[in-house]
Amino acid sequence: MARNMSFNINNFERATWSFTGKDEKLLLVRMPRKHVFDRMAGIQTDASFDEVNEQFSVIIAEILSNNQTGKKVTAQQVNDDYDFEEKLEIFNQYMEFVKGATSDPN
Repeated sequence: MARNMSFNINNFERATWSFTGKDEKLLLVRMPRKHVFDRMAGIQTDASFDEVNEQFSVIIAEILSNNQTGKKVTAQQVNDDYDFEEKLEIFNQYMEFVKGATSDPN
């Protein structure tokens, strides 16, 4: 007897990372897309401080823009709102989310 099976990707429950910015607005951020993940892995730590700071601003803007509501965040907004230490912590916390979500057997 044949079974009728189906899968609708639109009903797939995705893992999200809750981020509350300085504006007190909550963003539910999704897992990174491949091009963002590649950029995250390719941060050049041997570059100048200004170059590393700019890399973090661009990557964090891309991370935060990948949210459920579609709100776009620019690198300029990240630069204006967060200092380097805060950017580093945002990045590290997001990486913990990604590691946890990818190592979860379910």
